[in-house]
Amino acid sequence: MGRSWIGLACLFAAACGSSSSTSPSTTTPALLSVSVASTTVVAGSPVTGTIALSAVAPSNGIAVTMTSNSAAATVPATVTVQSGSSTTTFEIDTVDTPTPASVTITAVYSGATMTAAFTVSRPTLQTVTTSPASVVGGNAVTGTVTLSLPAPPQGSVVTLTSSSANATVPSSVTIPAGATTQTFEVDTADSFATQATITATYSGVSRTTVLTIGRESIQSLLIGIPSVPGGLTLPAILTMSVAAPPAGATVQLSSSAAVVSVPATVTVPAGEATVTFPITTIDAPPTTTATITASYGGTTGTASVTVIAYPIVADVSCTPGTVTGGASVQCGGTLAAPAPAGGWTLSLSSSDPSATVPASVSVPAGGTTFAFAASTTAVTSAVVVNLQVSDSVSGLPLFRISITVSP
Repeated sequence: MGRSWIGLACLFAAACGSSSSTSPSTTTPALLSVSVASTTVVAGSPVTGTIALSAVAPSNGIAVTMTSNSAAATVPATVTVQSGSSTTTFEIDTVDTPTPASVTITAVYSGATMTAAFTVSRPTLQTVTTSPASVVGGNAVTGTVTLSLPAPPQGSVVTLTSSSANATVPSSVTIPAGATTQTFEVDTADSFATQATITATYSGVSRTTVLTIGRESIQSLLIGIPSVPGGLTLPAILTMSVAAPPAGATVQLSSSAAVVSVPATVTVPAGEATVTFPITTIDAPPTTTATITASYGGTTGTASVTVIAYPIVADVSCTPGTVTGGASVQCGGTLAAPAPAGGWTLSLSSSDPSATVPASVSVPAGGTTFAFAASTTAVTSAVVVNLQVSDSVSGLPLFRISITVSP
C-alpha cells in the first residue's frame, strides 16, 4: 500500500503536521469622567469623588493623575482603578475658608483629561426664631437657629444675645456636625408689655427676631346674640391678649342681673388664647339687660345681653269652636302667672281672612286672664282658621287655637 492511514488522514486535515494558538484580544480603557458627589461642599468637610473608565482596568490596574486648582480642596496625587473595575472613588479634603471658593479638580490618564467643578463654602446663618413669638412673662419659649448648609465636622458655634433683661438666652449654641438647625431656651421674667430682640451671630452674619413679653390680659368678651327671649342658653367667647401659660388661665365671671347666670370661672387652656362658656337666661319680667364681666390679673372685659321677658299662656279657648260665617266667636285665655307691673300686651293674629281678631289684647298688672272676640265672614265651604297669641315685644308665639268657619 502506497499511503499509510496517517497519510490519508493528513490529506483531509488542514492542521496536519502543524499547530497554532490564538490569545484573547484586550481593549485599552479610556478615561470617561471624573465627578464629585456634591456641587456645594461645606468647608472643612470631605466629599467623595468618582473616576469612571470606558472599560475595566487591566490586570495591573490603571493610575489616574489628579490635581486641584485651589488650596481649599486637596486630592490624592494619583488614584488607582483596580484590575477588573471600571470605576473607583476617592476622598477630597476641604479646609475652612472665610469666603466661598470655586474648585476644579482634574483627572489625567493616557492623554485624556477630565474635570469636575464644585464650590467650597462655609454655612451661613439664615434665621433665628422663637416659638411662640409672644409669651406671658415667667414662661420659657423655644428659640431656633438655622444654617444655609450642614454644620462642618467640628460643628458651628452661634453666639446669642438679648436686648432685654426680661428675656435671657445662653451665650452661644452649637449646631452639631451635619445638622442645619439647633434649638435653645429663652427664659422670660414677669413684666408688663415689653419686647426683646434676640440676636444670633455666626461667621460675621447676624440675624434677629423680636419676642413680645407681657402679662396676660383680657382682650375681648363677645356675646354672639345681643338679645334673646328668657329661657335660652347662648355662647360667649372670651379672648386673651396672649396664649395661656402651661397651667392655663382661670378667669372670674359675673352677671349683673339674676335673669342671667354664668359659671363662676372659666379656664383658658394652656397654649390657647380663646375659650367659650355658656350664658343661661330665665324668663322673668320685666325685660332686663345684664352686663357680663370677665376679670383676670387686674384686667376686665364686659359684654351686655338683653333678656326679653314674655308671659306664659297656660290655655286659650274659643266658644263656639265651630261658627257660621258672619257670627262672632268669644275667646279667652289664662296666664300661668300674674302679669308684672305694667301688665302684658299680647299680639293676636289669624291664619285666614274669614276670621279676624284685634291686633292685641292687654292683661293688667296682677291679672291672669284675657279675652277677645273673633269676627267671621261668610264662606262657601268650611275653613279651619288658626288663631295665635304672641308676645308683643319678642314676637315669640305663645299659644295657638283653631276654630272652624262654616257656610
